[in-house]
Amino acid sequence: MKRKLLSTIIILVTAAGTSVAQSESAQQGKVALSVIFDTSWSCEEEMSDFITLARQTIVDLNKDDCIEVSTAHSGQPRIRVAQILRSGTPEEVKNITSNLNEIHSEFLSKARITDALQIAIKRIDDLCAKDPNYFPIILVFTDGELEDSETERLLHLLPTITQRGWPLYITGNRHSNRQLLVAANQGQFKFALLNEASPALWIATIRNSHAAQQVQSLKPLTLPSIEEKSPDDSSQHGRKLSLDVSATLSEAPAGSPQKPVTVAQDNNVPTIYSPAVPSFTATKSDANLSEAPSRRKSYQKEAQPITATRREFWGRYWWLLTPIILLIPIGFILSRGASAARKWTAQKDSLLKPIQQKDVGILIATLNGQTHNLGRLDQFMSIRVGSAPENTIRAIDKNVGPHHLLIYRKGQNLLIRNTGTTPISANGSQVKPGAKLRILVPSVIQISENTKLNLTLLRPKPVLEDRSVKNEISSVQQDNS
Repeated sequence: MKRKLLSTIIILVTAAGTSVAQSESAQQGKVALSVIFDTSWSCEEEMSDFITLARQTIVDLNKDDCIEVSTAHSGQPRIRVAQILRSGTPEEVKNITSNLNEIHSEFLSKARITDALQIAIKRIDDLCAKDPNYFPIILVFTDGELEDSETERLLHLLPTITQRGWPLYITGNRHSNRQLLVAANQGQFKFALLNEASPALWIATIRNSHAAQQVQSLKPLTLPSIEEKSPDDSSQHGRKLSLDVSATLSEAPAGSPQKPVTVAQDNNVPTIYSPAVPSFTATKSDANLSEAPSRRKSYQKEAQPITATRREFWGRYWWLLTPIILLIPIGFILSRGASAARKWTAQKDSLLKPIQQKDVGILIATLNGQTHNLGRLDQFMSIRVGSAPENTIRAIDKNVGPHHLLIYRKGQNLLIRNTGTTPISANGSQVKPGAKLRILVPSVIQISENTKLNLTLLRPKPVLEDRSVKNEISSVQQDNS
């Protein structure tokens, strides 16, 4: 009797442990969500819709799910968010979605979505290699207005995703690339218009379907029968004890309450269920990994012939034609204008040179009968007048200060400044100490009662430059001789 009871307890404990393992295995399916934003100039108006859909998707994620947000550019892609939800609290989700506000479309650029998709595939492979319980899902938010060369690259990359069993979700508008729409109709990926897109509901549906597939993939496991022989009638009254222990699991998603374990005595062989390996585990052989770069390089050589490269170049840099066309006539006009300006400047200088030479004179200063030549007026800078020896003009007078007067030129004007302690006068106008006054030549400056400075301009003699006059003079001289 004791052996019979002990055998029953062992079978019950084994069945309960198997049920717990099944529930834990059903809860191990975690989502690795990779979101890619198209930052092309054509997506400027749809960028707010992209951010709204991404927020709705991130809010519906569960604890331990992985979220990665990247942006595709004309150059290298950028990783904006890469995080595992540790708690799934609203504060954690808010910190993640706040980074989406920094995503903007680039001015007059065309993003390369396939580059960002290749990086996303590599990063998901690395994540699944560390934790095979993750099930990857890729979302691409774009307007669908891709170039033909970019669409061909994307279609060549789709088998890499479908072979892994990863679902791909791409948005677009009514003007999406025709090849992209044909591939979506063939079922190569999930396509939705922006005004009809609901990626959060799509991810929830995929999560529930994989949870159901995980329950249906349970394998039966047969336990050996337990025989017990009575010590008294071991030869005649041998009895065989068999128990049927089955753990019934609900097909509800992971985390829902399970049905209780039922134990029944029957003559059949006892059976229990053990979980199979999850179907969404991302695995790949080392040979395929080593061949992937070579396949990608060969594709890049085949998918981009010379004509496609030219079309891609002009499709990306067509906007440069307008400034180039405008700069050609502008440069021609500027060059002609510069040469005309140089000619006009030379002509103006030739016309103004005689006038300037006519106005130029030599500034002469006379102090107490002594004459001082101060040089050309247009080259005059400044002089000092006072009783100190270092002055330009020295006035020996006890009423004159060491540095009593400063005469200087500022532009085309001639000015004086009283640097002494007593007032002076210029052409009848009084100049107090520290004050300045603009003067004209000729001028009379009264420094003190006995000292007076006269400024005059000595003009050069006129020079006959007219050749006709010179010829007439030479002819008259010849006649006289």
